[in-house]
Amino acid sequence: MCEKTDCVINSKKQIYQISQEVLDKTFVCKKNMRCLYDKECLCKVVNSVSDKLIFVVCDEQCRKTCNYYLSFGNANLCECPTRLEIYRKYKK
Repeated sequence: MCEKTDCVINSKKQIYQISQEVLDKTFVCKKNMRCLYDKECLCKVVNSVSDKLIFVVCDEQCRKTCNYYLSFGNANLCECPTRLEIYRKYKK
């Protein structure tokens, strides 16, 4: 998992192609959309509900810093529009 919150991504090639509409909805990302450039930054999806809600496994750093991470009982949810779109399009 990616632990850096301020990283330079301009020199890397984008791995995932996500619509500008979805990217615009992801306006509180503290990692500068690093998941688009580095596969190691993606929390692992362990389950989904109709491709609309994803359950994830994240490291401690992510749980502390991600604005889209939500712990609900024993479940860990990701509400990031970009992460959800990556899952929908690429099943990653």
